[in-house]
Amino acid sequence: VGPEKPLRFYNELEFYAAHELSLFWSYRKLNPTSDSRINPTGRNLVFLYRYMMPTVTDSLADLSLTVPDGLPRDQFGPAKRQLRVNEYIGAYQERIGLPFKNTLSFEILGAYRNLRVKNYTGDGGLFEGAFYWPLRYTLGGPNFLSGYPYFTRRGSKVLYGRLGYTFPLIQRLRISFLNFHFVNLYAELFAEAGAMGNFAKANFKPFSKKHILFEDFTSKDFLSDVGAELRMRLFTFYRIPMGIFFQVAHPLNRNRELEPRLRAWEESQAGLPPEQRSDEGRPEKIDKFRFYFGLGF
Repeated sequence: VGPEKPLRFYNELEFYAAHELSLFWSYRKLNPTSDSRINPTGRNLVFLYRYMMPTVTDSLADLSLTVPDGLPRDQFGPAKRQLRVNEYIGAYQERIGLPFKNTLSFEILGAYRNLRVKNYTGDGGLFEGAFYWPLRYTLGGPNFLSGYPYFTRRGSKVLYGRLGYTFPLIQRLRISFLNFHFVNLYAELFAEAGAMGNFAKANFKPFSKKHILFEDFTSKDFLSDVGAELRMRLFTFYRIPMGIFFQVAHPLNRNRELEPRLRAWEESQAGLPPEQRSDEGRPEKIDKFRFYFGLGF
């Protein structure tokens, strides 16, 4: 970076670039019902294979170059790493219609990438591991372990399941406010479970009591939650459909979620001189309840 072109480094540096080839197959069957927008029934099946050739900036290197004006400058350049990645994603969802417009639903999703994704810890090179985020799966957030914050778990293998029961509260609201016309109100009770893995070699163990499919994928890796959701269907300007939802979720494994964050904090404190150690920044348990609200078309 020189005074004649101070932004050249930021304009030309590529943190991530990839060539990809994908094969996608999907099957979807929805039953035609009057409340299909708010309480659909049917089946959805998806499979995806992707071959990726990404080039990732593993870290930033201090090149310590001298620019033409003769003054020494520190210039950071990318230390790039080329990878070959095979990705497999499978998802299955079933919503079974029951009497009185009740619905029992379950879904399962599995995703696998054949690599161990480097994480940013601050102990390696400058920003080492920070630019691998396009290759990471994440768990947490609404409808993907709703009881836990976004990015609670990161890795290259994920397994997620959800069980729900939907039932109507009010099938005919007949309420209007300004240009909004409220139609019906449904509720759902649900439970979720998910696990994240980040390992390179997949040792397949499908019948082990301690492991879930793979040697480095155990029951202790799972997080779970329970929750409830209210969903309301409405129209605006008499014909444009909209939806509102309010969701509350309670995590069931707050201690298990805290363990890796607490372990990382303790390791960082162990590397400091005794006079610099303190309880400031010590991780705490996540909230007992998380709330979500949404309005959209």
